Amino acid sequence: MANVITSFEDGRDGWSLDDEGTLLVVGDRFDGIQDPRIRNQVRRIVLRGVTYVPPRTFEGFDNCWEVDFELCEDRGYDFGYADEFSFAHCRSLYWFVDKDGKARTWGCDMDGDMPQSAVLGTPFQEMCDLGISVEAIPFLNSPLHDTDGTVTAGIWGKRFLSLVESELLLMAHLRVPDYVGPHWYSRFREPPKDRVPWFRDCLRLLACGAEVGEPAMLYLAAEYARHARWGCGGLARLDDAGAFEGKDPTELYLAAAQRGSLQAKLWCAFCMEDGRNGMPKDPLLVRDYLKDIRELQTGSDQTCPIPLSFGELEVLRSRHDYLIDSAFFGNDLEENHIMDRCCYEPDRLSAELWNPSFHATCHRACWITDLAMDLGLSIALDMWYPCDSYVSREEVYPNVRTYDELDMAQRELRAEKDEWLAWCRSRGLSVTM
Repeated sequence: MANVITSFEDGRDGWSLDDEGTLLVVGDRFDGIQDPRIRNQVRRIVLRGVTYVPPRTFEGFDNCWEVDFELCEDRGYDFGYADEFSFAHCRSLYWFVDKDGKARTWGCDMDGDMPQSAVLGTPFQEMCDLGISVEAIPFLNSPLHDTDGTVTAGIWGKRFLSLVESELLLMAHLRVPDYVGPHWYSRFREPPKDRVPWFRDCLRLLACGAEVGEPAMLYLAAEYARHARWGCGGLARLDDAGAFEGKDPTELYLAAAQRGSLQAKLWCAFCMEDGRNGMPKDPLLVRDYLKDIRELQTGSDQTCPIPLSFGELEVLRSRHDYLIDSAFFGNDLEENHIMDRCCYEPDRLSAELWNPSFHATCHRACWITDLAMDLGLSIALDMWYPCDSYVSREEVYPNVRTYDELDMAQRELRAEKDEWLAWCRSRGLSVTM
């Protein structure tokens, strides 16, 4: 790959960084690796035949979400020992992957590899402290699907969904610091805000998947470029989300269709027939796309209708509903039981109040709604923002749409999806939303 940065000299151990952000380290030579120009570009670390990682070697690699241990057979081992704070404060580091390609949580298989301080201040540590196992993330260790056009058909799509699931699991458990102020009722007047930039790293993986040309990632990137709310607030203001700003959705849709995405082919045919949504009319290309889809549906091995949405992303709706239910359950528990039992004493309240708080949990549900809307998913039509009667919504739930903006976006998305679905069926295509 072009523009590879490397420290290898004369066949000795060293490291290299490619354009995709993969940092390959061979042996125990790390000189120059902490250069900010290197550190900020790293998305994934691969350790091959490394016997020892010195203290703070990879500390602060904020954009790295994965560390892989690769077996170096000519040396007879895969990984030795990581010292204090070696991966600390990597704010995007969600999992470690062993030599067999399986993600690992903290346990007996990692206790000898590194001290707990090695992953201090990382999402990986938070998931381990909360008892979240990798088995709870269905896409992380599952084999790649054979069917083209689904999100998990490619490695970047699989990573994208695994990270989405990881963040959704953390949303239900990650505590909000300083929940109780000088007085217990301060949580109503000035509730602490949840300042975690949820789904920031998921968008980075989406951009990477689109860049390498995975069909489903290209299609979702096109949807994001067309539906995301640019300007004030929203996911579009987060780090690296600007990679989608200025992208032509038409080019992304066409690229996804050329690579075999059935959803992209159907959307392009729908738009190009009458020149909808900024696409030029192209009857010949419409005919070719419909021919490809009909041939697929009449094949002996194709009996199911083509989905216009991705079933793997249904997890967003289920976790959205779970968060709202848990928020109101926690709020009722506080009002009906905890307050009376603690006699409104601040010290006792701080130990027993529901955390993540009612406000933080509702805010996180809003983030899920906004992500679904920005990706143009039909499941967003059934999502909503919970109402907070204690404080103004704009103060507690920053960086999401207003109620009016959400209502307008849902109306537009519903009309678009209904028109698309009706068009497909009018052409004799078997589809489902």
